[in-house]
Amino acid sequence: MKKLTTVLLILFVAVNLNYAQTDFENLNLPPGAHLSSKAKILDLSEKLTLGYSTLNYVDSDLRFLKPMSEAEMQEIEGTSYYDYIMEGRNFIENLSPKIKELYSEAELWYIYAFDRKLSERIAKIQ
Repeated sequence: MKKLTTVLLILFVAVNLNYAQTDFENLNLPPGAHLSSKAKILDLSEKLTLGYSTLNYVDSDLRFLKPMSEAEMQEIEGTSYYDYIMEGRNFIENLSPKIKELYSEAELWYIYAFDRKLSERIAKIQ
């Protein structure tokens, strides 16, 4: 019985630590998207302070949206997914040139979806 209790306690702690690593309140995922509990979110904020990233990734690692042509976008106009894309485009378009030079478009979309705090922070920079 003592071993079972210990195993259950370890399992409970492991599950809670896994969920604690991802701040679901900080996410701005597309409508209907779900994040796996095993997903690891990259913290791109260090690039803002250091001017470069110490993380090892390429832009294709950050892509989470299906590439869509303007014709495909017109087909989904009026949907919540369309609104999400348009809000994201507006967010990126309104960022300062300094931020657009520092971060790639893929990084900015990633920040928009996975880091609300950093999104708010970079939106305030002139």
